[in-house]
Amino acid sequence: MRPLSDDERAVLSALTEDFVSATVVKVRSGLPRGQRNETVLAACMGLAQRGLAERAGSGLRSTLRWRKARGAFAPERERHLHGTRNCEEAP
Repeated sequence: MRPLSDDERAVLSALTEDFVSATVVKVRSGLPRGQRNETVLAACMGLAQRGLAERAGSGLRSTLRWRKARGAFAPERERHLHGTRNCEEAP
């Protein structure tokens, strides 16, 4: 599995345990305000496919809400997603 993109990392850090709109995620993530929400939606969908984000609402963009998936941050999963390893792990 490929490491997270810069946009995915920014969006993941902006997600909390509460469901919020893509616009709120965009503001929290620090992505440019002029950037369209499609970038955030694509990042959220990619994170959801990896089990790192959850969505609520219908398929309509205006009603989708996103949050961080529960249990998404086990240390071994973090190392895998960011392409880092413990010094003690074999190459």
